[in-house]
Amino acid sequence: MPYRCELSPGQQLYLDNQGNQTILILASSSAGQQQQSSSRLQTGPWQEVPQVAQVGGGVLIRCVSTQGVFTFRVQGSQVTTVREGVDWAAGQSLGVQLVDQMPGAAMPPMAPMTPMPPMTPMPPMPPMQMGSMKMSANPMEMRMG
Repeated sequence: MPYRCELSPGQQLYLDNQGNQTILILASSSAGQQQQSSSRLQTGPWQEVPQVAQVGGGVLIRCVSTQGVFTFRVQGSQVTTVREGVDWAAGQSLGVQLVDQMPGAAMPPMAPMTPMPPMTPMPPMPPMQMGSMKMSANPMEMRMG
């Protein structure tokens, strides 16, 4: 089940858990431009909805999974694992909402194109005639007079 969190106007964080991997996608858009960066992290299956908090100039993400508690820091487009204790009280908690799909989710493959019918051969060229001159292409022949 993917989740979305708005970090700032025009900047979204998407989180999903597929098998043993947590997928983070940072998507930003401004003035007709869109950028996206993604990270895949080994966490195991989630046991709780992930938590997101804004701390200083970055964002902390907390995932509780079958393999333990994982904390990640996002600054700019960089994602790092936080190993030391994290003071969640110092951060501003950001809400996460359930979404239907992650951005850039793969479209189903297109059906193959139907093959073109074979081309029909051109009919033989009729003999050309101009005044008293005659010319034919098969066999190549030219008569004058």
